[in-house]
Amino acid sequence: MRTRVQYKKGMGLVEILVAASIILLFLVAIITANNIYIKAGFGNTRKIQAGFLLEEGVEALRVMRDKGWAAFSSITPDTTYYLAYSAGTWDKTSTNTYIDSLFERSFVISCVTRDSSDKINTSVTTCPGNDSNTKQVTVSVAWHDQTGTTTRSITTYFQIPQ
Repeated sequence: MRTRVQYKKGMGLVEILVAASIILLFLVAIITANNIYIKAGFGNTRKIQAGFLLEEGVEALRVMRDKGWAAFSSITPDTTYYLAYSAGTWDKTSTNTYIDSLFERSFVISCVTRDSSDKINTSVTTCPGNDSNTKQVTVSVAWHDQTGTTTRSITTYFQIPQ
């Protein structure tokens, strides 16, 4: 009769290797998930900052409008301008300025045309429009990240102050 030899030596080493592999895979998964969350967090931070810059841009244009409708309405339509804050007031400039060395904020003022029922006709963009007391304002904020350039815009209408 043959005796069967059982090898028990080395089994502990195999168990240690399997356990270490499982722990290593778990740690890699946690680190990967953490990196994804951090990237998403930075992306959301940029979007929130862009939202604030859009709002600030609209408010800056409102200040410019309130300073004088004649100067505001004489801004060349359908031309891209940038906002500059100098000496306690907002002004337009043709020179691109980056905010926090990251964000580019621009604006375009367009003429407004109304249809026969006095509603704004968005399909007609030729200037001069038939409503000289209203201007369409589009503020845009763009920034570069790992996926390319992201742009957010907001469009509103300004009327001559009463």
